[in-house]
Amino acid sequence: MTKEELELRVEELENRYYHDELTDLPNRVKLLEDIQLIKPSGLLLLDIKGFSTINDFYGMKIGDKVLIAITSFLETLIKDDNRFYKIAADQFVYLETDEEVENHEFNEQNVRTMMTTIENTPIKVEISNDNSIDINIYTSVVLINNVSADKILELADMTLHYAKDTRQRFLEYSENLKLTEKFEKDLAGVNMVK
Repeated sequence: MTKEELELRVEELENRYYHDELTDLPNRVKLLEDIQLIKPSGLLLLDIKGFSTINDFYGMKIGDKVLIAITSFLETLIKDDNRFYKIAADQFVYLETDEEVENHEFNEQNVRTMMTTIENTPIKVEISNDNSIDINIYTSVVLINNVSADKILELADMTLHYAKDTRQRFLEYSENLKLTEKFEKDLAGVNMVK
């Protein structure tokens, strides 16, 4: 193997390590690294509601097409170095990396506008040679601002679970939610049952 081939192989492996195979979006590993580099005080976590139903009803091949179409659509909403990450089957994170955004915080109105745009734009997906479907994306969105970089993704996950449990489509994290205490009680209950 030549030096050039070896360098190409290393680059390919690095790309696989940091990117989702299907969508080629940066993945959770890359997000965690970027969070440490950028130290954002805010991020936006989007969960695609009903994606597992689409997968079950149409099959994984169509589910993959839907994810690719969603990714293409989401990429039209971003500018410059800002980006979406695919961190789970139906979860995306938007991280503002723009240096002009003070303290990397999100404006709630901008977030709600993005959410409305996502939900009001049907995505056309071909399911066979002469058939296509329009998929509407419904989201659960959690907004995390002013949280230390090492806790931001953990708190976003907890806030998303809480938003789903309480059937809230948009929820901004606050210490008043006392999510850590709620999850500790839930874990204690699970351990007691065991």
